[in-house]
Amino acid sequence: MKIIDQGCYFTTVNRIRKEELSSKTFFLKTDFEATVDLVVDIKSFKIKEAKWEINRAEDSSKLGKGTLQELAGKEAYFNGGRSVRKVIGTGDDETLKGLFLECIRGFIQAETYIFKERGYKNKQAYYDYWKTEQIDSCRYFSHLDREVCTWFEYVGDYIRKNNLFNRNKQYTIIEDGAGMIQATGNLIDSYHEMNAEFSFSKKSKIIEKCYIKMPRVPGPVCSEISEKAPELVGIHLDSVVKKNIAEIIGGSEGCFHLVNIVYDMIRAAQKII
Repeated sequence: MKIIDQGCYFTTVNRIRKEELSSKTFFLKTDFEATVDLVVDIKSFKIKEAKWEINRAEDSSKLGKGTLQELAGKEAYFNGGRSVRKVIGTGDDETLKGLFLECIRGFIQAETYIFKERGYKNKQAYYDYWKTEQIDSCRYFSHLDREVCTWFEYVGDYIRKNNLFNRNKQYTIIEDGAGMIQATGNLIDSYHEMNAEFSFSKKSKIIEKCYIKMPRVPGPVCSEISEKAPELVGIHLDSVVKKNIAEIIGGSEGCFHLVNIVYDMIRAAQKII
């Protein structure tokens, strides 16, 4: 068995001043290392600063650091991805684009601990908003009639003040020497823990086996996503795009966190086959 590629993302969201939040994402792989940092107003989530730095890359011309002034004033929330994709368009650095999107996802997850600053009267008002906002894109909020606890009961009584959210996400691609490739992906953050694995023949590039595990999630209905693993079998890696993955394990019956993990694995596999 030989590891032929691996990558690790780490995102952390912190209150840096009374009225500002910072979301930083670090990305490490064998031939690349980069960091991006978004600073937003805590009430509006409007971007104040957007910085990036590439410390290590095969192409030395990519090394350096800079800012994306075009993102200033944009909202780092559910529609923030559109702004990032517009500024870092097709053909530009896809990795940096992905890291800024990770930062935005971090802000969304950290909102649990700053709902008052965001304009919600109390926990129930914030919970009611999410029940409406996420009903078609999150399995937990789409099946609350089957859940055993509310979101805030799951999160617990401790209220974070400075460090609001952390997430580690990683993938590993392994070759067995006999033409089979195994891809594994893991996510662990302040609320979740999930794992995915699939294998394929280097010759056929078709997923032959797949499994999903959800060790720590908001409710038992989330764990049922593991039953969708067989639906990924038969996918040809050359043709798959993120939309294909989202149709299988996303939307109201799936989990967008899991979609991101699996897509990371597939993109990594596509680059080495």
